[in-house]
Amino acid sequence: LWFMTSLLVQGQQIGNYVSNGSFEKIDNILPAGNSNCAAYWQPIDSLKYCYRLWSTSPSFPSPPAPNISTGFQYPRSGSNLILSEFYCNAPTCVPYLSRGYPRNRLKQVLKPNVKYCAKYHVVNTNNSVLGIDSYGAYFGDTTLDTITQCTLPLVYLTPQIESQAGIVITDTLNWVAITGTFVASGIEKYMVLGNFKSNAATNTLVINPTFFPTLAHDLYIDDVSLIEIDLPAYAGPDKPCIP
Repeated sequence: LWFMTSLLVQGQQIGNYVSNGSFEKIDNILPAGNSNCAAYWQPIDSLKYCYRLWSTSPSFPSPPAPNISTGFQYPRSGSNLILSEFYCNAPTCVPYLSRGYPRNRLKQVLKPNVKYCAKYHVVNTNNSVLGIDSYGAYFGDTTLDTITQCTLPLVYLTPQIESQAGIVITDTLNWVAITGTFVASGIEKYMVLGNFKSNAATNTLVINPTFFPTLAHDLYIDDVSLIEIDLPAYAGPDKPCIP
């Protein structure tokens, strides 16, 4: 009985709680009017738009990712990545894109009092005017659905994971990991990536003045993960096989 129960529990283990963390799965259905969307990735207001994929796949119109308006970058792994914007402070900023907060519905609600490690990778677009130091990951419940101003700075949310203040990421070639650990309360159903500081509290550095006076930070995101720190190693049931 113990042996069967042990196998059952091990079979239910989740390696990465993030759905489609490398953006390889495509969703061409939601929301209406969008195409080439990353499955399971939407903004907080899921009816507004989706996070479009940039891809090295020949089936996409502009490989390798993405296009002339943002620059050139290969995905960190696989064929796909997404584009977002974590900062914009100028009259030319587009209101509905001034802050991007990619949201992912986790595969399972997190376990209370369990320690998790979260990680995602970022790189500046070639055409991003600014580099910033403010990258976070927030884990919350369905109260996220009450947010109505979804593209303004969400300074009232306290991210469980946040990059070190004062360390501005300026690289447009190499991927940088944003990572950290936290203990879950047991209500966390969603993961939200973004800059949770005000514009005034975000440290910036000019990396490409070509598009002045727009003061914006555009970035690519790839390889998002959330794992239990103490997840036991499991390679499947112990049984004989033919080499």
